[in-house]
Amino acid sequence: MTHKRLAHKEEHAMTLKSELAGHVAGLVDQIEQRAETLPAQARDAQKTVSAWGTRARKFAQRNPGTVLIGAFAIGFVLAKAARHA
Repeated sequence: MTHKRLAHKEEHAMTLKSELAGHVAGLVDQIEQRAETLPAQARDAQKTVSAWGTRARKFAQRNPGTVLIGAFAIGFVLAKAARHA
């Protein structure tokens, strides 16, 4: 292999290496940005689930008969499904 060809291949390899480093750096930046938003998203999800639980408890306290009928109906459907599975 000639010296020119070898120099060209080395230059090409360095260019590819530089491009790859740029892509990796971009990916790391994206991961860091998303990781910074995760705690806030987790808090929001926790608040939402907590609110659902509170609403469900209040509904059950105001409508105990409806909750019992609903629980029976769900149990009945699940039992039927389990028998046919």
